[in-house]
Amino acid sequence: MRIHGVLIVIMLAAVVVSIALPASSVQDTGKNPRKYVTEKVSEADLKKYADSGCEVLRNYGKVVSLKCSEDAANELGLMEDLTAHAMDINSDHQIGADAVLNMGYTGSGSIVVVRDTGIDYNHSELNDSYLGGWDFVNNDADPMDDNGHGTHVSGIITANGGSAKGVAPDTKIIALKVLDASGSGSFSSIIAAIYNATDTFKVDVISMSLGTSSPYIYTSENCDAAFVELANAINYANSKGVAVVAASGNYNLYGQSGVSIPGCMSGAIGVGAVDGSDGIPWWSGEGISLDIAAPGVNIYSTLPDNTYASYSGTSMATPHVSGVIALMKQARRSLSVDETRNVLFTSAKDFGSSGFDRYYGWGRVNASAAVEYAGNFDTIGKMHIQSITITSQKDKTRGTRAAAVITVVDETGSPAQGASVSVRWSGVTSDADWASTGSDGKATVYSDWKRNARGTFTATVTNVIKPGLLYNASAGMVTGSTK
Repeated sequence: MRIHGVLIVIMLAAVVVSIALPASSVQDTGKNPRKYVTEKVSEADLKKYADSGCEVLRNYGKVVSLKCSEDAANELGLMEDLTAHAMDINSDHQIGADAVLNMGYTGSGSIVVVRDTGIDYNHSELNDSYLGGWDFVNNDADPMDDNGHGTHVSGIITANGGSAKGVAPDTKIIALKVLDASGSGSFSSIIAAIYNATDTFKVDVISMSLGTSSPYIYTSENCDAAFVELANAINYANSKGVAVVAASGNYNLYGQSGVSIPGCMSGAIGVGAVDGSDGIPWWSGEGISLDIAAPGVNIYSTLPDNTYASYSGTSMATPHVSGVIALMKQARRSLSVDETRNVLFTSAKDFGSSGFDRYYGWGRVNASAAVEYAGNFDTIGKMHIQSITITSQKDKTRGTRAAAVITVVDETGSPAQGASVSVRWSGVTSDADWASTGSDGKATVYSDWKRNARGTFTATVTNVIKPGLLYNASAGMVTGSTK
């Protein structure tokens, strides 16, 4: 699928998110040049692009930004290079981060990459945390913030407590500037920055308070197919042990629902916002690709020139989660990305519908519980899926639906009673559902009804939550389908 004219925006609820308009009202004949991005960067590929009349704008090594006619791009199978914009502390007590600091966990030894508008590395609350970075906008080694958004986000993670207090104040920050002074940036630079952070720096977390603008927001299980190059980069980071955290977006601000790219991608931890009372602000992006929520209303943090301000947005929620992961990694350095996600979601404080829902995801991030689970990972009991049996059911008026009977057991093989099992359906239907296990360890999860259903119902267990036990996906089944 080729996507044209999309903006990546800073997820800040106080600003209007713009939509890219055509540069000219003249009808596009296919000859007008556009920017494209590709992962194919061999010498033979570069020669092929040149022979087709394409100009290489930037060669990042693992990804190339090109200017081509639309006809040439279609013939070469190129993806258009989208434009990104930045999204826009009492919250440390709300999520239990202050209790974690009192336990001696400060994020020491953890490194977070903030991919944003840069950072004011001279700020008195950030200069000790700053390790360096790169400016992908101006192609130099000085990621100084000329917008303010990146500095505000960085302070939420690691401000040292002079006037603002970060979630993990001893965490180190690497700033990769991918957004310009207006808060806009290209997908090619964002993809390149992901590879750069993963290969060049030994980092724990990539934090992205940015995303696409309307209409490119998604209500489906994930949006990986919408921009494969970016999904590949995120999955590459995950494979190297780097967790990727991204804002869900502020699209309910405009009467829309869904989660933006990259927050809707399967390899990213998509973050929505809550207010100081753990309510969902009406503008926070929601959907079944949302994973977790965090404080994002009136968050006080750092700005350039040693100043401060309170901002609202899923941009502000995202670094709360990134900071909590930094604390978790201090508690257990060997946590894999899958284990990190499991602990983060299992320890979240449940709000809304029991278990997973489209507004809170797995719940509001809970720093104290997450660090406790991470620190005691080896001694906490585990549970896994013993079996998944899926059958279809028919109704004359409603159509067809699937029923998945899922059996959950602990390490001894005994039924895990009272576990919340969450499932995402794919194939015939795309929705998310959950159910609790009974005394026999079985939970029955139903898909939505579908008229004129053709094909296969597939159920994928996305998480199992039970106090005192952690879900071990690698020990049993995860997916089942109708025959």
